[in-house]
Amino acid sequence: MIIRTAAVVFALAAAAAAQAPAPPPPKPKVISMPKQPKPKPKPKPAADPTEAQELPPAADPAPAPPPTPAPPKRSRAVESTLSAYMPKVKAALGTGWAAALQLRAAEFQPGNVSVTFKLDLEGKVTNVTVTENSSNAAFGKFCEEHIRGITFAPPPAKTLEDGTLEIPFTFWLY
Repeated sequence: MIIRTAAVVFALAAAAAAQAPAPPPPKPKVISMPKQPKPKPKPKPAADPTEAQELPPAADPAPAPPPTPAPPKRSRAVESTLSAYMPKVKAALGTGWAAALQLRAAEFQPGNVSVTFKLDLEGKVTNVTVTENSSNAAFGKFCEEHIRGITFAPPPAKTLEDGTLEIPFTFWLY
């Protein structure tokens, strides 16, 4: 009977072990990286008082250029009128451009020339200013001459400020 009892106890123990939940796996150990020491700033060498006397005085920094005034805001009606007028200006600028450029193309370097020019009430050019030139001086002069030789359609009166209309334009040469 002892054998039988031991077999029953063993069978009960095996059945209980099969129904019992498995123990959770051990938690992994977290290994942190050692902290790197921060580099210490190098001390600046002390200035020798004799050297400071020999150095010329520091020049005053160049004054900042005055801020460019923002162009005055125009009404939607004026903007709409300008939107209708600008294709006429571009068409006038394109008239004869290719033929004139082809005759003198060997003189110019690739780049762009940005200009602003003013038109009066009759459409006559009153002022041309090169604002940027990444080509050469010959191309900049050519662009100025081209603008001065054009007869523009008169700009709409409501687009004029102080009797003129200022137009920015950029010529490109590849």
